[in-house]
Amino acid sequence: MAVVSDVVLQKLIDSWKNSRFEELQKETDVAAEEVEKTRKASLEERKDLSLKTKEFKKQTDEVKLVEMKTLLKLYQGGIDSLTKRAKYAESIFFHLYETLGEFPDPYPLLEQAAEIDQIKQELESKEKEEKALREELKQKESLSTEVRSLQQELQKTKNSVGAEIQKRVSKSVEECERKFSEKERLFKDSEQEHAETINQLNKKVRELQATQIDHTLQFGQLEAPTEEAITKSSEYQSLLNELDEANRTVGSLVSENERLKQSSDESKLENDNSDNNLKEHLDFMELRNRSLTAELEQLHQSSQKELETFQNTQLDLEKQLEQKQKTIHNQLETLKSYSDYEEMKRELSVLKQIELSADSQSNESTSLEAQILKREKKLSNELSKLRTQEAHLQQKLVDEKTRSQNLVKDNREQKEALQKLERELASLSAEGSMSYVNNGYRESSGRLSPTSSIIGGSPSVFGGSTMSKVTGTESSSTIMDIVKQQRDRFRRANVDLVNQVSSSNEKIATLESKLREMEKSNALLYEQMRFREQYQNHLQPSPSQIEAATAYENNISPFASFRKKEAERAFSRMGSFERVLYVLLRTILLNNGTRTIFLTYLIILHLFILVVLFKLGVSVNRLYALPEPTLKPE
Repeated sequence: MAVVSDVVLQKLIDSWKNSRFEELQKETDVAAEEVEKTRKASLEERKDLSLKTKEFKKQTDEVKLVEMKTLLKLYQGGIDSLTKRAKYAESIFFHLYETLGEFPDPYPLLEQAAEIDQIKQELESKEKEEKALREELKQKESLSTEVRSLQQELQKTKNSVGAEIQKRVSKSVEECERKFSEKERLFKDSEQEHAETINQLNKKVRELQATQIDHTLQFGQLEAPTEEAITKSSEYQSLLNELDEANRTVGSLVSENERLKQSSDESKLENDNSDNNLKEHLDFMELRNRSLTAELEQLHQSSQKELETFQNTQLDLEKQLEQKQKTIHNQLETLKSYSDYEEMKRELSVLKQIELSADSQSNESTSLEAQILKREKKLSNELSKLRTQEAHLQQKLVDEKTRSQNLVKDNREQKEALQKLERELASLSAEGSMSYVNNGYRESSGRLSPTSSIIGGSPSVFGGSTMSKVTGTESSSTIMDIVKQQRDRFRRANVDLVNQVSSSNEKIATLESKLREMEKSNALLYEQMRFREQYQNHLQPSPSQIEAATAYENNISPFASFRKKEAERAFSRMGSFERVLYVLLRTILLNNGTRTIFLTYLIILHLFILVVLFKLGVSVNRLYALPEPTLKPE
């Protein structure tokens, strides 16, 4: 079907290319001027002729006889001018028909091209929407995969951080316990040694006290001290000094032991604080994980909804495309059914010429609207007449068809009877050749044969159930003559019936052609009436039509269409990432509100990232900056 449209379109292009339309317009202008001149001259001539005819009627018979020749010459001249005018109009008409008669009608093709262009634009827009939805779906899928990967990485980091923290805590606890146990052992050893030294010193002190008592007793007996007493007193004094020094070392060791206990308590407290910080960090990571999973679920649900909407829109687009294809197919079928448009156009041009020639005698000062209304009334009257004629012709056509069917049926029955008669004639001729010596009787079958019905009324050979006595030669000759005459009569009747059938078929064909012509003329008249109605509506447009016309004129601005096409071309040359970025930026920078929201979102996001990084750095510093207990040298 599309091939036929291409052929017709190519034919239309070639026809208008080879038509020399400007020259044809000039020729028609010249011809119109000439026709107008001849029309005016003919009108004046007819007026003069009518005046002279009126004057001629008023004259007497003698004057009429004298002026008859001049009046006849005037009539002959008028007839010649009318003939010349008709020939000139016919020549112009056939010239125009020869030039424009073979042109195909461009309206169905232009309408079809406009509809196809509109369908293509709709398909392109729907394809762009589909492509954008597919890209958005891909982005959502990539985002969901990215979120899943981040969730997996978060789980891995959570597990690794928990294991590392557990490992470090256990290691630090073991190291602290080892250091504390070693220091405690050293403290116990030193305390035991100091206790032993204290015991020894106490023993010495007691011994020295005992010796002092002895010496005092002895000194009491002896008034003057000796050198031995002096040395013992000095030894005693040194022992007292050593005892004081040992007491001071014991006090320092006790204070050192208390300080170590306090430092171990502080280290345990710091370990507890680090464990609490790690637990808080783990809780924060779990909370973030839950928020990310919730966002992932929301994204998944939104992507599922968008996928469903996309599938629904795709189904709707497919249905619309099928409907458009069906409408295009139906329109192409109707275009194919309008293959006789050229003949209708030719008849319309003839009707227009006839109508123009009939309306040329009307008043020229009338307006175009009045002429159109007058012609519309005339066309409506003609349409009603043609409809009545069409109904009459259709009824006549039905009658002729029934009559032809009856004639064909009668012809068939007569042919069958003739064949049967010929068969019986052959059998009778065979029986007539036989001689009956004894004047035998011929027995009838009790019913009339076609032959007996033919020769009924005369002295018949076959009579009811009686037996006729005739000789073989007489009966055969008589029957042969009668049957031959009957056969000739049937043949003539058959020929007449065949002629009647052929004439009725010709009448049916002519009536069908007339009916087709009437249908074409009805279609043309209906088209003209619709054109008149549309023209009247166009003379007084409604405000809605004016608004639609202004909107249409504004929409077809060449600069706007060029700018739109250039933007679409630049957008089509972009890559997928560039298109997404362009659409995102255009959506963000659309107005002041979206720009403010985007800027606020960026500031909040940066502040959130800075706070998270700061907290993470503080927790790491606390983890790795634990104070190690130091031992003072003894």
